[in-house]
Amino acid sequence: MGCVLSDDRLAGYDARWMWEELLSGDSFYSVPGATPIMPYAVKDDLQPSVRDHLPSHAQDILRAAFNNAFDVHFDDPEREEIAFRIAWAPVKRKYRKMGAYWIARDA
Repeated sequence: MGCVLSDDRLAGYDARWMWEELLSGDSFYSVPGATPIMPYAVKDDLQPSVRDHLPSHAQDILRAAFNNAFDVHFDDPEREEIAFRIAWAPVKRKYRKMGAYWIARDA
């Protein structure tokens, strides 16, 4: 089960810490007592269109962010759509699309 953070720990959180938590596979915010659902347990579970065009690190980011968002929005009827929108945001911050492929943005 992912760790549950109190509101005072979320206040002033460090974004690097949040992404480290996501990439580690832990849900940084979860429903107490709930078992996190991981639709994409491994990169091979991602759609071929994602696996074939995103670099490995970008796939890790997308998978971790999607799984976390899918867990957090457990009661929303549009949770899959929401999870995909949330998951693509950090990928787009670190990578840009060039033709059919995604490449790392300059630091």
